[in-house]
Amino acid sequence: MTPEQRRMVDQLSERDIKEMDQALLSNASSEWCQVARIVTTTMIELDNGRGLPNVYFAERIEHLVREGVLESKEDLTRTRVSEVRFKTK
Repeated sequence: MTPEQRRMVDQLSERDIKEMDQALLSNASSEWCQVARIVTTTMIELDNGRGLPNVYFAERIEHLVREGVLESKEDLTRTRVSEVRFKTK
């Protein structure tokens, strides 16, 4: 992210972040989905991501994986090839 983009992200409220996480999760599935598709769809739904860069949304997906909400395969930094789904029990 550029310094300007990082400043935008740093100004997000906890409520904003939760709303964006919910939007990302609404585009995820129990089936494997490409991270790039989830990010793109979410950004479109949020009026071009509210001016935030796509890398921010990819970082939030990484966070959701670390939190155990989603599981992943492939390198999450490569959004075009990585996939996620809801974590199975």
